Amino acid sequence: MIENVSALQNISHRPNMGSHSSEDISTGNQSAHAFEQFEAALRETERASESALIGQSEPHELVHSIAQTQLAVETVVTVRNKLVEAYQEILRMPV
Repeated sequence: MIENVSALQNISHRPNMGSHSSEDISTGNQSAHAFEQFEAALRETERASESALIGQSEPHELVHSIAQTQLAVETVVTVRNKLVEAYQEILRMPV
């Protein structure tokens, strides 16, 4: 799953092919930063779960990591849903 997030992160680092405003660039930077935070949350949860399995961490640390990851996944799903809604709205526009 983390490899998929890394692949998405690579998309945001592609060079710009045309002229873009500074707003576009800052939005791209914000998106890249959000993907980095999402990936970090997933990695932290994986680390915490591995530590809990071998008895090297406290259970509350695992629960905290899982809660953070759940919030991150819900946020990503919400953003995805908004993007799909916007795309569908564009498709409904008369040409």
